[in-house]
Amino acid sequence: MKALQNIGKVGVVIPAFNEEKGLGRVLEVVSAIDWITEFVVVDDGSTDSTLTVAQVWAQQDGRITPIRLPHNVGKGGAMLAGAQALSTDLVLFLDADLIGLRPYHLQSICLPVLANAADMSVAVFRQGDIRTDAALLLTPYLSGQRCLRWQAALQALSRMANTRYGVEVALTDYAKQHHWRNQYVNWYDLTHTVKEAKRGRLAGWQSRWRQFAKCQPNNRRNQRDSSPARCWLGNCCQQRSRQFGHGLLRRTCGFTANITAKRTGCTH
Repeated sequence: MKALQNIGKVGVVIPAFNEEKGLGRVLEVVSAIDWITEFVVVDDGSTDSTLTVAQVWAQQDGRITPIRLPHNVGKGGAMLAGAQALSTDLVLFLDADLIGLRPYHLQSICLPVLANAADMSVAVFRQGDIRTDAALLLTPYLSGQRCLRWQAALQALSRMANTRYGVEVALTDYAKQHHWRNQYVNWYDLTHTVKEAKRGRLAGWQSRWRQFAKCQPNNRRNQRDSSPARCWLGNCCQQRSRQFGHGLLRRTCGFTANITAKRTGCTH
């Protein structure tokens, strides 16, 4: 991978909110990779020791820059702040709670963009945890692990600074509207801490469904945060999907919407 340093510099942005338990695990892996030139950890107004963890690692590795946001602005704003602090050709966004991360995972997601075979690459978990595997199988556009050109990231995220749960969907929509070449990369034997483990079963489920709800472009806040997308189970699609017994699909967006649209014949 040292040869890739001649192709372009790669920077990593890790947005983190109350991730003191998992952040060090991720930094241990990425800091051991010599072809990554910069790391930015964005503490998005955490109330735990997330910033302290980042500062400790920054003392050990001069490539790591901790950033503290004065209050919680959401993932979109944290990603933008991290990208703005970089001076690299590529930016790789990683979640702070990954489990099982290995250097070859990062290599596989960066190579398509470095080789100009894709404008954005997105990681999809496989054979890690059945819950996260299933979620990304149905909704791969919700993955937070993405690699793209730094300038493109700034242009896209500047329109999504107020986006919270829906930033991944907004970024996917932006990529489609601008005709980016997207490539999904399988990441095997990897998962992340599920919301139920972080917040308890009930609060975790509530947070998960809020995430899915905010991902739908029909949500007014999401419409303000990102450009309008195609009809993702619009009214006529919803009516026809009920005829096919796809009530559950109406609670999701994107991937399942495409399936329903094909079956029902809705083309708008």
